[in-house]
Amino acid sequence: MLYQQGSAWNLVSAMMPTKPGEGIVKTSGMEVYVDPRAEWKQMFNEVWRGGRDFFYDPNLYGLDIEKAKKLYAPYLEVVAHRDDLNYLFREMLNQIVVGHMFINGGDQSRTDSVSVGLLGADYKIENNRYRFARVYNSENWNPQVRAPLTAPGVNVKAGEYLIAVNGREVSAADNIYSFFQNMAGKQIVIKVGANPNGKDAREVTVVPMGSENGLRNLA
Repeated sequence: MLYQQGSAWNLVSAMMPTKPGEGIVKTSGMEVYVDPRAEWKQMFNEVWRGGRDFFYDPNLYGLDIEKAKKLYAPYLEVVAHRDDLNYLFREMLNQIVVGHMFINGGDQSRTDSVSVGLLGADYKIENNRYRFARVYNSENWNPQVRAPLTAPGVNVKAGEYLIAVNGREVSAADNIYSFFQNMAGKQIVIKVGANPNGKDAREVTVVPMGSENGLRNLA
C-alpha cells in the first residue's frame, strides 16, 4: 500500500506481512504476440555473440566469426520453422570445429500422441487372421520385462490366432494396432484359439505394455 504525505510517497507494504498466495501476479491468462522472423533474427545474432564472448578459446580455433556470420545470414531469410532454425544453427556452429556443441529444443509445435498397447509378440497373417508367430518370454516379476501373453492364467502360445479384442473381431484386413490404441497398462479381453474360425477359442484378460524394448532386448 502506498500513501502520500506532503509531496513524499511512503511504501509501507514492504514492511507488512502477507499471507500465502497474496500478491501473486497471475500469468496463466497472458498471451504475447511475436513475429517469428524478427525473433529468429535476434536469436541468430545472439548465437554468434555468445560464441564470440564466451567460447573458451578467444580465437575460436582461427574462425573469422564475422565472415562466418555473413556467410550464413542469407539462409536465415528462408527459415520457415524452428526446426529449420536449429538446423541452420548446427551447420554454422560446426564451423568452430569443436565437439560437444549441441543445438535442440525451442518453440516447436507439438501434438498429443496416442499410446498403443503391445502384447510382446510377433505376428504373421494366415487364413485371413493374425497368428502369433512368436510370443516373447519374460521375467514377469520385473515390470520392465513383463510379457502380457505369458502372465499367469493367460499362456498364449505361438501358433494360436487372435480372434477378437474387447469383443471386436480381428481380420487380416484390419490394422492390428488400431485395436490397442490407448490400451497400454489397461486390462483388455482378447479371444485366442488354435482355429482361425474361432472354434474352441478362449477369452483371456491381458494388460498390454507401452514398450516392448526391454522384452525384446532380453530375448
